[in-house]
Amino acid sequence: MSIKQTDEDIRQLNLFQSFYGPNTTHSRLSNIVDIWDAAPKYVTPRRNSNLSINTLDQVIERSFEFKGDVFRVRTAAAAFKDASGKTVIKLPTAREELIEDVLRKIAVQQKLASVGITTLSTGEEVRVFNVKFSLCMLRNELAKYGHSIKYADLIEALMIMSGSIVEIAYSNKRTAIHRAAILTSLIGVSRDDLRNSPDSLWEACFHPMVVYSLGTIEYRQYDYSHTMCYRLSLARWIHKRLSMVYSNAGILHPYKLKLSSARNNSGIINHTSIRHQARAVDEALEEMKSRQVVRLIERQQIIEGRKIQDVEYTIHPTPEFVAQVKAANARQRDARSAIGQPIKA
Repeated sequence: MSIKQTDEDIRQLNLFQSFYGPNTTHSRLSNIVDIWDAAPKYVTPRRNSNLSINTLDQVIERSFEFKGDVFRVRTAAAAFKDASGKTVIKLPTAREELIEDVLRKIAVQQKLASVGITTLSTGEEVRVFNVKFSLCMLRNELAKYGHSIKYADLIEALMIMSGSIVEIAYSNKRTAIHRAAILTSLIGVSRDDLRNSPDSLWEACFHPMVVYSLGTIEYRQYDYSHTMCYRLSLARWIHKRLSMVYSNAGILHPYKLKLSSARNNSGIINHTSIRHQARAVDEALEEMKSRQVVRLIERQQIIEGRKIQDVEYTIHPTPEFVAQVKAANARQRDARSAIGQPIKA
């Protein structure tokens, strides 16, 4: 893919690839994107459910709240041919979420990403954020954190990501913020290509909301290594949520999270009873505690009549997490200052 870059494009990418904090921690860090990463666009199936479906109009639609605004996200299933040549239709799941996180991590490595303008076959020019990778790189990175995957399943996941359309809009407005595939472009490498050129790499372009975030610094550094290690998707969601919105993290400033908020905004909690929903949050927070992200968890039941209506969690962070948030704040503030953007409170 041919991409035309300006000095400003290169500067924006350099900002995205630079991290604050001790040099020894940089290999653990990546970037999380406002709104895009908050959107519950990936499906968490009920136990024993099959996500393969039979109709082309299969769409999941959810609402979520982020920083005081309410958004709507619609995810349409991808249709593609599997290894046997059969057309299948599937929605993206936690597997695809992990792969997107890995691709973004690869993009922070030098010489593997580019930002700029490319020309489509229609002649239209669009701004893209491109990353180059090999299937081996993806597999090794996933296996490093306990997420081993076969080549065939990895290729299937990439097909789903390049075919699944995500639309995010304000709930009270008709105009979508962005509507595009999770990976707007995917260029694969055949076995013949690899034989002729062993260094050949796949290429993919991220969703426009990720591209847009580079110019507006609507992203923050976070501990990618921790989130990749989690066994529970809900633990990963809570950690990312804290990384995005808990900018005033401190030992004396715990974070309050309601069960209803986790249920409504994550799209992950599928249990119907409050008791089982609370158990899911409890298990996720305990896993975060075992990773030294959370040091203390307080729970307060909200009862109306004789029934538990909600549960409020007071989450006390570890000093390590507080230090990460302060580094993320400083890095985002300095990046916005560098591009002449007003500093947000």
